[in-house]
Amino acid sequence: MPVNTLDDLREHLQWAIELEHATIPPYLCALYSIKPGTNQPVVNAITSVFIEEMLHMTLAANLLNAVGGAPVLNKPEFLARYPTYLPHSNKAFLVPLEPFSPAAVETFMKIERPEEREARAEAEGYETIGQFYRAIEDGLKVLCETLGETQVFTGDPSRQIAPDTFEYRGSGRIVAVSDLASALAAIDEIEEQGEGLKHAEVWDGDRDMFHPERDEVAHYFRFEEILKGRSYQRGDTPASGPSGPSFDVDWSAVYPMRPNPRSQDFHGGSTIVAKLGEFNLAYSDLLRDLHRAFNGERDRLFTNRLLANLKRGFIPQIGPGTNHLSCVYAGNVASAIVAALDAPAQTGFRAYNVTRDAEPLLTQREFFATFAAALGRPARFIPVPVWLVRFGIAVWSILLKAVFPGRYAGLGGAAVSFILGENPYAIDRIRAELGWSPPFDTRTAILRSVR
Repeated sequence: MPVNTLDDLREHLQWAIELEHATIPPYLCALYSIKPGTNQPVVNAITSVFIEEMLHMTLAANLLNAVGGAPVLNKPEFLARYPTYLPHSNKAFLVPLEPFSPAAVETFMKIERPEEREARAEAEGYETIGQFYRAIEDGLKVLCETLGETQVFTGDPSRQIAPDTFEYRGSGRIVAVSDLASALAAIDEIEEQGEGLKHAEVWDGDRDMFHPERDEVAHYFRFEEILKGRSYQRGDTPASGPSGPSFDVDWSAVYPMRPNPRSQDFHGGSTIVAKLGEFNLAYSDLLRDLHRAFNGERDRLFTNRLLANLKRGFIPQIGPGTNHLSCVYAGNVASAIVAALDAPAQTGFRAYNVTRDAEPLLTQREFFATFAAALGRPARFIPVPVWLVRFGIAVWSILLKAVFPGRYAGLGGAAVSFILGENPYAIDRIRAELGWSPPFDTRTAILRSVR
């Protein structure tokens, strides 16, 4: 079934999003089953593949948005039920959720298997992911030739996840899609990271995520390295296999886990069932947030909503504006995560609070004025009495409870308390135990966020 119409194209690009997502839970399941402090080369390899699969899902969403479609990630059928076949494949093998093992890695190699040089494009019932994307690529070229690029790429450019709106730090690159050339570049990024350059080399053209001094091999060959306990080096080919430095793989350093776990497999009142329920809710929230982001609702984020108000020429100031705020910059949080990952393994669970930026903190007025200055706009404050805000929140909460019984109505009050109060969180524990301090102060964090 070739991709002959725009509707066909949009349908297959939605399938591409579903396909990329279907690979992520198995990779994460194997990764999280590995005991901390062990198998670091394996952890690095699987982590890099997982991050790049998220990139591929983003690129597929960009492609769908560019041709006038709308990504769907918030419906129950989007979630695969494992073990499962790859969506719309030839059903040659099942993909389970299972702990790290040789069998799991062999399955991952089947997922990422490069297509044969002369393999034909397959829009459905494909043997390899490369065949599926080649069918999409062929469809794009034909539709652009018959309809014209302007009739194919009719999507809203503001819905693109672009390098200047999202700071991606993995290997590869985000491609904002607006025409045939950028669409083909996005597909090349997906194919080469999975299969290798021009389907003939083990290398994908990027630098290794964890060792930037090294070239990076494609996903299939990263998994082959794990299975053989040996790295690829320059001069190696798909036929030769890896001949570089060896590394140890401890297949036993894995937590025991029931494959393809479901809540009904466990006792109803057990802690495991409760944790599975919490995970399912959190994962559903994540997919809903991705759905909103891919569909242009990124202005739900605090920074973007604040910037929108600044562009309108006003900033609401609640109360005197002299309390100190900390914006909890993502760069600081990422730095803390790296510090925790690099720290020696410890017995037991450790939680660290990182919701604070480096000193000096800014007052509420300074905080918003810094945003305005970064935009090159004057900071025009509109004083709003505290009593008026609290009265409005109280009325809103009453109406919310009346219209949506059972819905939590305390968020508005909590937000006001935050904006009026001092940051109550301390980072003493992570500073003492891991030697971490936030690298960015609030002013620098704001400037980096706006730019």
